Amino acid sequence: QQQQQQQLNASTNTGSVLGGNNSATGAASSGVISDSTLPSVIGPSSSTSAPMATPQAAAPTLEDRFAAAQKAFGKVADKHPNDTKLLFYSLFKQATVGDVNIGRPWAVDMTGRAKWDAWAKHKGMDKKVAMSQYCDSWDKIAAAGAKRF
Repeated sequence: QQQQQQQLNASTNTGSVLGGNNSATGAASSGVISDSTLPSVIGPSSSTSAPMATPQAAAPTLEDRFAAAQKAFGKVADKHPNDTKLLFYSLFKQATVGDVNIGRPWAVDMTGRAKWDAWAKHKGMDKKVAMSQYCDSWDKIAAAGAKRF
């Protein structure tokens, strides 16, 4: 009722709502409405209605977190050591492709072989688990980076 009264008092001309003369009390309208006249002016009390739930933002999906972590790590990857890059590469490949599906590169291709070996370590890991580990690894790096600055 207080909220309804505040809404009604907020109108620019309360007297026009009551017709200038409050017929229930016979008094001239002063812009103040007594509680006894509220139901007849506004309608029945809504005190029995349930309180409105506050809308909450939906939590981001794993795929959304994964995409955000990829984008964020891509911006700072050149600032990290090779073992960190290999970790993210291998988890990315496991999350997007699955188990290693190509032959191991020759020993002369040291970069290709390091990538293949890192990816092969995750053989059998579910794609969702790899996504989750990628996101968790990014969260740790982001938190550590925030502490440095």
